[in-house]
Order: sequence, then structure tokens, then C-alpha cells
Amino acid sequence: LLGLAACGDDGSGGGGAAIPDASAAPSTVATATSGSTAGAGGAAFEHTRLMTWNLEDFPKSSATISAIKEITDAHAPDVVALQELSDQADFDALLGALPGYTGLLAMSGDGFVRVGALYRPDRVDLADAQMVFTEDDYAVPRPMLAFRVTPVDRPEQDFALGIVHLKAQLDAESTDRRRQACIRLDQWVPIAQATLDEDVVIAGGFNDQLLDPQPWNVFGPLL
Repeated sequence: LLGLAACGDDGSGGGGAAIPDASAAPSTVATATSGSTAGAGGAAFEHTRLMTWNLEDFPKSSATISAIKEITDAHAPDVVALQELSDQADFDALLGALPGYTGLLAMSGDGFVRVGALYRPDRVDLADAQMVFTEDDYAVPRPMLAFRVTPVDRPEQDFALGIVHLKAQLDAESTDRRRQACIRLDQWVPIAQATLDEDVVIAGGFNDQLLDPQPWNVFGPLL
């Protein structure tokens, strides 16, 4: 079981590690369930709680970090997939405001807008972190950050998580770039499944509508 909460673009909305560049070949993955964890107020969760959140040009204002802390405290996610990060120092300031969390920040992205992650090391272990698709900035302008998530209390229920932020905008070229990204993701998943484990989660900003009709639906390769 995987609990998923999503937060949209919201500018109000310690020592994060930067991830070294890696080849485009996938190399993380495992199983997509998890064990019991403690949530807000001491409640027990019988699954891993994953949240994805586009922080919109983080930090957009002086109130951003306090707003993120309030929402993160309320939802108590085990892992947060983040989009639209830029500066390492700002990311470290966010981690300093979130006791109990640590983080990972991708090394590069389109205009240095990158993806990253927050996670609770008392609930999950993160391993084998890498950037994927670094050689294809047409399809993937912000390289995917991928790693293995292993619940501390049930390590056999690990899974791979890939964090994406696909090309935005509605013009024909941007739409094609998102479609090409979905092709790349579709190629990545079965290789990862065959290499490590069949359970893979891809979360983040896809910047398109899942229910668009053909020929406008960019998600055909994944669907």
C-alpha cells in the first residue's frame, strides 16, 4: 500500500545532499509497499506516505519555508518528491526548518530548476540515488532523480521512486517534448523491473492532462 498526497504549485507553499551525475541507464528499484509508520499525533500508518509537491520557484517569498513546514507537519509524509528547486543554500534552509527530515537535491536542471526529495530517515532508507536521462535535455529538461526507498521496519517492501518534472507550456514543441519523455520513462521502467524489482513509482510534475484524447495525449506510451 502506498499513500499518495499531491500539492500543486504554491509559492507560499540542514545539509541536503547533491546527487552526482549518472548515465541514462536505470539502476534503482524495488517493491512498492511499506510497513507501519507513525504519523501526526502518533497515529500509525500501515503504508509509506509519499507526497509530491511543485514548490513553484522555491522559495517564492519569505513565508514559503514556514508554509511548507506547516503543511509537511500536517501531512507527515515519509517521502516528499519536490519540483522547482534551485539553490543548494535555500534547500538547506528548508531542511533546517524541518526537524526529522533530510533531503536530496539533483545536480542540474533546465535553468537550474531541479527536482529533489525530503524524507524521514527514521521511517525510510534511501539508497542508490542517481540522475537519469541526463543526456537528453530535449525530452527531459530536468533530469529525473531516482533512488530506492526501503521502509525501516519492513525492508522487504522496498520500491524504486523516480521524481520527474516534464516540460511545461502548451505549444506543439513542448507537447512533443513531454511525449518523448513518456517514451523514455516507458523504456526505463521495464529495464528497472528486470534488473532490481517490479515495483516502481514515478511521481512529480507531468504538466499535462491524463485524459486528453488522442492525438494530444502525451501519456500513450505509459498507458
